[in-house]
Amino acid sequence: MITFRPATTADSLLLSRGLHAALLINDVTDERLRRFADLVCSRHDVLYSPQNTTVAMADGNEAGIITAYDGSRYAAMRQVTMPLLKREFDIEFPEMEDETEAGEYYLDSLAVMPEFRNRGIGRALLTHAIAEGKRLGLAVTLAVDPDNTGAQRLYHSLGFRHMRDIFIFGHTYWKWKV
Repeated sequence: MITFRPATTADSLLLSRGLHAALLINDVTDERLRRFADLVCSRHDVLYSPQNTTVAMADGNEAGIITAYDGSRYAAMRQVTMPLLKREFDIEFPEMEDETEAGEYYLDSLAVMPEFRNRGIGRALLTHAIAEGKRLGLAVTLAVDPDNTGAQRLYHSLGFRHMRDIFIFGHTYWKWKV
């Protein structure tokens, strides 16, 4: 059985691990995960905050996370998040488009812990987030890598369709809406 709970600041390391997994960064050190957790994932004014994240529980364990938020809050959170990434990790994306906007519920990051993959956790997290976006009366959107056909199949099966291309994090992604 899969259950959901809101993330808390005590989950900052889980959020850090999940975000790195969502970005397919596999060679990250425990020290970097902790630094990112302390610097970014423990704050409430950033994109990757506990207040924006839901944790999926399976068999009494943290099985996955989804970070999603009202697009009307994006610009303010991005103004805090991006300088933190630049200062701590020397990561900068000066030509990055806005990922979302007012009127959208943006599904920013999805990660399933390796030992829980292929058990429906990702689908359950997405379904939960879609329901939340609809409850808020917002269009539910996300960005997908054109090369990630597995994610595309999952998103398509949940009703997502291509809206337009978007340039984020140094690459062109597809923005999809359900």
